[in-house]
Amino acid sequence: MQIDKRVTMTDVANLAQCSQSTVSVVLNPQSKVKISRATTERVLKAAADLGYRMETPAKKRPSTIRKIAVIFDDLSVCPEAVIAVDGVREATWDTGDIVAAYNCHGDAQMEARTIAAVLETGAAAIIYATVRTREIEPPALLLETSTPVVLLNCYTAGREFRWYLVWITKFAPGGQEQAKISEISLYDQAPA
Repeated sequence: MQIDKRVTMTDVANLAQCSQSTVSVVLNPQSKVKISRATTERVLKAAADLGYRMETPAKKRPSTIRKIAVIFDDLSVCPEAVIAVDGVREATWDTGDIVAAYNCHGDAQMEARTIAAVLETGAAAIIYATVRTREIEPPALLLETSTPVVLLNCYTAGREFRWYLVWITKFAPGGQEQAKISEISLYDQAPA
């Protein structure tokens, strides 16, 4: 029995010959970012051809405010990084959760200190992001924490983390464990 793979924004980006960030901007009706008409048409056609489906918006969550930390290797080198942080903020807008972005400027010591500080302040989830899509060696603190962690625009050789935001998967010693951060439904970004 074959299970059909869900169509992702990455699949749409590959067919449309553009970045996943561009697909996200085109498919997000609230986005204020300008994309050329030709690129927009390519993305919309690719999404339609592949049968891509957007997730339904989240319903408002009651009372508890959670902090979601977005930790970037270098937030300042490209506009897509800022768009990614804004996308997380938009996804959490109705839930009332707070998004905090951290920029480590590619400094491993600062990154370790930032992750430690985020964990000490009780973040509900951590989105660990890289500007350039690449394989990473995961920071030890992310492997050891019980806080849900999702990788954005990066992956590990051992696939200790899953790279999608519908379900945030965290690594627990001895195996993988899933933790849903809320009814926020973003998009399946898992690399093939």
